[in-house]
Amino acid sequence: MRAGMRSIRWPCLLQSTLCHGAAERQKNRRLRCANGRRFMRFVKVVMMVGFFAWISYLCLTLYYGFSRPTVAQPDAGRIYAVNNHGHVAYLTNREVANLHLLLEASGALTAVGIACAAFAKFRAPNS
Repeated sequence: MRAGMRSIRWPCLLQSTLCHGAAERQKNRRLRCANGRRFMRFVKVVMMVGFFAWISYLCLTLYYGFSRPTVAQPDAGRIYAVNNHGHVAYLTNREVANLHLLLEASGALTAVGIACAAFAKFRAPNS
């Protein structure tokens, strides 16, 4: 520096505000990244639960198909036919409701997982 010229220094308040702003931005960036990882973990869990619900539906269908009577029994309430590759079994209303619940839950959870994953992909910054 030349003689007679003094270096210009930031006032303390302004300098701390600028540094604090940079630290705040970095903190927000880390939180956003952590929230994104947490969100993707949630999406994976939802998709896995949907997948296991679908597998449970398949297993329960096979179980009902081979462990229930092959002749309708109206007095016991077994009037709903389930055809499993040519093997017909008759189920009660409750058993059919269980099958429908598992099938619809697996489809809904998978759809929610796919929608959340698509949302996260389009929301992610390109960096």
